[in-house]
Amino acid sequence: MGTDGERAAGRESGRPASVDDDVWIGRRAVLDPWVSVGHRSVVASGAVVTDDVPDDVVVRGDPATVVRDLDWSCGTAGRRDGRTDRRPEAIYSSIVY
Repeated sequence: MGTDGERAAGRESGRPASVDDDVWIGRRAVLDPWVSVGHRSVVASGAVVTDDVPDDVVVRGDPATVVRDLDWSCGTAGRRDGRTDRRPEAIYSSIVY
């Protein structure tokens, strides 16, 4: 990161984060530098992502942790407790908190 003088002159620098295809990122989520977010994953609102996010999961919290597995190919929302629900409203409610 730059110094205060560079920042005041508009020359602030940062490091990129890698976001793959079909990723949803909620409002006010924070991605640390060099973090990657896997394909078809969801980052909940206000989550602070400090480690890489695998494919097809929902993460939330500070620091962000995986709370749900997503299996979009067969239309199920898998939970960490092993239950699945094929109803569309269950899939969407697994994403929206």
